[in-house]
Amino acid sequence: MRLLAFHLNGLRLYENGEVFFNLHTVDAVRSPGFTHQLDKAARNISISTVIGIAGINASGKTTLLRIIELALGATSGMPLGSLISDIFPLLDMMDKTVIIRAVFEHEGKFHLIESVITPTGDPRTPLKYERETLRLNHGRMSRNRIEQAISGRPDDHWTVESTRNVGKPGKDNELSNDARRYLSADRSIAGAVSDGIDITSDLLPATPLLSANPATPVIRLFDDRIERLSSDNEGIHLRFKGEAKDRDMSPTSLVSVISAGTLRGGALLTRVLDTLRSGGYLLVDELENSINKQIVFAIMDLFASPATNPHGATLIFTTHYPELLDHFTRKDGIWFTVRRENGFKVENLGDHLGRIDVKKSVSFFANQVKGTAPAYRAIRDLHDYAREYANAR
Repeated sequence: MRLLAFHLNGLRLYENGEVFFNLHTVDAVRSPGFTHQLDKAARNISISTVIGIAGINASGKTTLLRIIELALGATSGMPLGSLISDIFPLLDMMDKTVIIRAVFEHEGKFHLIESVITPTGDPRTPLKYERETLRLNHGRMSRNRIEQAISGRPDDHWTVESTRNVGKPGKDNELSNDARRYLSADRSIAGAVSDGIDITSDLLPATPLLSANPATPVIRLFDDRIERLSSDNEGIHLRFKGEAKDRDMSPTSLVSVISAGTLRGGALLTRVLDTLRSGGYLLVDELENSINKQIVFAIMDLFASPATNPHGATLIFTTHYPELLDHFTRKDGIWFTVRRENGFKVENLGDHLGRIDVKKSVSFFANQVKGTAPAYRAIRDLHDYAREYANAR
């Protein structure tokens, strides 16, 4: 399953309550880097394998990652309850109903899912699918057709595959009563065709603990003194170069001898390798946190190269450092989150930057997409306050 684009309506923090986001390429694909061409009948569409999200503080970067995970859950058929630790903060900004329209591809076929999601009041499964319509496309897919579909204007090439709570049970593609009984309310009917996909997220503050058994080339990328680092039922085992035997460590003692950046980097890179193997999605908040910039570039390159990413896995990350965006060879995989008077908004750099040879960070710092740079007045006020405070006696 490949999520190509989605439109979500019903989040109060956003302009008009709307979020639009696409994961397919918009610009022409002249080289395979940072892209993956879909298979079979979908070969005229490519997806972005690295997507970067930048913005100033409190502009909604992490919130956007949570929204993307919600859309991935809706199209993959994952129970929303299994994602609750990540999407729970969205509940406070949701209207009584949230509508998601998403186009996804599976085995060369394009599908459109429209889901109406409502709160349940149950902390275990706080969201449910109230109504759904799943459509199948029978024509040649195009970027314009994707945009029309998620805007609620599918053309005649889309035919209804299945509905839920729309018509009479068992008739005109409506689920039967038996199907309703066995399909949990927090699981989309899209799961019947999408067949699931691996979704891994790192949206919570990283803890400097060994959460995996990193391979030696992985952990030595961060600390070349380490000969072995692993964990099992008996505890954590660490051996440095030149040592004859392992040290038996507790999590607390491990943190005292191995840096937090090494531990987080080793765990993150292990997730990266697993995602590359599965062809799934990896969502990371603040990719650069505790990690050297060159290693961040190396992680991006693993997803950008067809040699290390043969299955089209996708990395979606936020960053506070727009300089990382200069590593992209494309501009349509870069998004800015901005604050406007009427709420948050998500802007694609490709809509504002015509030339690919212009540094992406320059567009950010120059406020070319309005709302990406701190307000001059706020910076001036801080300077004035600091001057008065420092000179006070």
